[in-house]
Amino acid sequence: MTIQEKKQAIIEKVTNSNSDEFITLLYYNMNKEIKCDETDEGKNLINILLEKSQQEAIEGKTSSFENVLNDVKEKYGLK
Repeated sequence: MTIQEKKQAIIEKVTNSNSDEFITLLYYNMNKEIKCDETDEGKNLINILLEKSQQEAIEGKTSSFENVLNDVKEKYGLK
């Protein structure tokens, strides 16, 4: 599989994913690595993530800051 095919596979996986955990993990891993917003593919992936987030907000699938904080604490075993 070429690098271009891998990039396209990642973009398709995010676009088709309904898993918040997967998308969150991918988002945070992207931000820890090299600046993904310096490539066209990285910019495209960030735009997809933002569009999914915006669509969820439009559909009323939002959580309060406190709920998100509690979910993160629970997910990562923080106190």
